[in-house]
Amino acid sequence: MRTLRGGAVARSGASWKKSTHSVGADECVEISAADIVRVRDSKKRHSREITCSRTVWQGFLDWLK
Repeated sequence: MRTLRGGAVARSGASWKKSTHSVGADECVEISAADIVRVRDSKKRHSREITCSRTVWQGFLDWLK
């Protein structure tokens, strides 16, 4: 990990994905789901991330349905 401008933290090795519905668009979010779920703005990849547990993320996805 390394600290970026503004206090954001870059995490090496994270595999980021965004929705297949956003092909060609940069106005969406990307997620990295490993031991914890990380969410970031696809336009500002080096800005701060939102993090939560897999359980919380699954609850959020269930709520969206």
